[in-house]
Amino acid sequence: MGSYSLDFRQKVVTAYKLGKGSIRQLAEQFMLSPATVHSYIKQYRETQELTPKKPGRKRPGKLEAYRDFIVKMVKSHPDWTVRQYREHLLNEQDVYVSLGGICEFLQKEGLTLKKNLPGRKGSNRSWPTAAS
Repeated sequence: MGSYSLDFRQKVVTAYKLGKGSIRQLAEQFMLSPATVHSYIKQYRETQELTPKKPGRKRPGKLEAYRDFIVKMVKSHPDWTVRQYREHLLNEQDVYVSLGGICEFLQKEGLTLKKNLPGRKGSNRSWPTAAS
């Protein structure tokens, strides 16, 4: 969910300044958490503004530094499991990462894992046909 509007924030702080209730009462009235009401009041006291803070920059993931290595590994061993990728990364680059971390990285990079099962060249299924 995004930030609340500036107008809404001003209503909350104005109600507090006019003594219309405690932080908890205002939180209930405006359907906010007490922590949110408190943060609005604190922000107003410190800056005299209520504009939403800009979102922080997300730091790059742990695996970004190993991107080329991972892409090459996946392309050379497309039949490996995520566990095997993790083990190879640990053995070759001394980097430990969770299975979920590897999956998230592969998804973000658009790398999909396709299994080639032994003895299976393609679909051998025959679909039943409707009896005439």
